[in-house]
Amino acid sequence: MSVQTSVTARPVIARAGQEYDTGFTDVVSGIASAAFSFGEYVVRKSTGWAKPASAGDITDFEGGVALIDESLPTEVGYVVGDNVRVMTRGRVAVSSGEAVALTDALFIGTTGAGAGKFRTDDTNATAANMCRVWQAVDAGTVIITLNRPAQFTAAP
Repeated sequence: MSVQTSVTARPVIARAGQEYDTGFTDVVSGIASAAFSFGEYVVRKSTGWAKPASAGDITDFEGGVALIDESLPTEVGYVVGDNVRVMTRGRVAVSSGEAVALTDALFIGTTGAGAGKFRTDDTNATAANMCRVWQAVDAGTVIITLNRPAQFTAAP
């Protein structure tokens, strides 16, 4: 019988959709009306949570970052009909798809494969004025401070 003599521990520092710390947060929930990945920016429309399809979606609807749900069979995101947890205020790791520096302005993609992903230019994207970079992790993930309190509107 062999004896384990060492343990290699390299925890994931930030996985898209992972809450960064235990500080003050606001998390809301609802039903997914489209498929999207953990760590992407989503908005709540009358049909449920989905990626933004236009700049108006980001400015006119309640929105936030889709949080990880380890109980889902997909392990990468939500599908139509799933119960979604969305952070509207707090620190969270998000999908960036590119290298991001601490001083970069953030934008949220609104079209195609880039919809819901955070980026550093406004090509097919709109300004993410509700957040700022907290820590740059790698070329695909960045930790942001999000401050988008829930907007109270009439029921759809």
